[in-house]
Amino acid sequence: LFEAYIPLYACTVMMRFWLGKSSAWTALGISVVCCFAGSWSFATGLALWPLIPLLAFGCRPDLCGRPLTKILVAWLVCTAVAAGLYTMNFTNAVAPQFAYGQGHDVTVEHSMSRFIRLLPQAPAFIMGTLGSHLSRGLHLPNLGLAQTVGGVSLAIFALIILAAWKDRRDGAWLRALMPWICLGLLSIGSAALIAAGRIGQIYSQAISVRYISHAIPLTVAIIAGLWIVRERWLPRWRHGVPIIAACTGGFLVLLTTPGVYSASMMDLW
Repeated sequence: LFEAYIPLYACTVMMRFWLGKSSAWTALGISVVCCFAGSWSFATGLALWPLIPLLAFGCRPDLCGRPLTKILVAWLVCTAVAAGLYTMNFTNAVAPQFAYGQGHDVTVEHSMSRFIRLLPQAPAFIMGTLGSHLSRGLHLPNLGLAQTVGGVSLAIFALIILAAWKDRRDGAWLRALMPWICLGLLSIGSAALIAAGRIGQIYSQAISVRYISHAIPLTVAIIAGLWIVRERWLPRWRHGVPIIAACTGGFLVLLTTPGVYSASMMDLW
């Protein structure tokens, strides 16, 4: 599913321009193009739009007052246009028996009404999606373990956001953490959008192998974010580097298990 990587690529391009030396308006224009490309290639690309103001706040500490207001107004207009175009007469063109029960209903209305009805189940579904890539090949119940790993990941990520907020007046500190925060939020937003479209199906859809790629950026963001926080708060903690290195190595080892499994299935197929 190469199109699932287009929103991630768009996110990294956006971050590169906001962190670079181009003007804020150039960064906004490139970001809007990236958001449109991500949104139209895969539904999870819609999670890109809320990242623009975060990048503006976090990566451009000198942007404030009237210039910032103009940027935000332009962003709101573009986001409203994109949302209108995306939801306008959006129906599933696939035959009803292959359209996840949607038939000829308007897709967005059908999915969102079902998502709101099943909202109490959404947190568990989202946590399962976010932990699915680290719960395979361990000979444990996949769904329950995925939800546990996803919940722990969200808790650690929340602490990184709290650390960024605590010293938010330090522009260099916020600039260092904000790209990783946006990367993690892309994963969380993607998981929420997957839940919006699939929560009414079999509950194990949360750990479907086709959605693993959406959870990986959150884990990468946690590794990088913890490293940055350690460098600032515990610069002389001698056990910090080995622990984070061990966690990173374990993460890479765990990522190989779905790959080996997929390769075996392809050989069999």
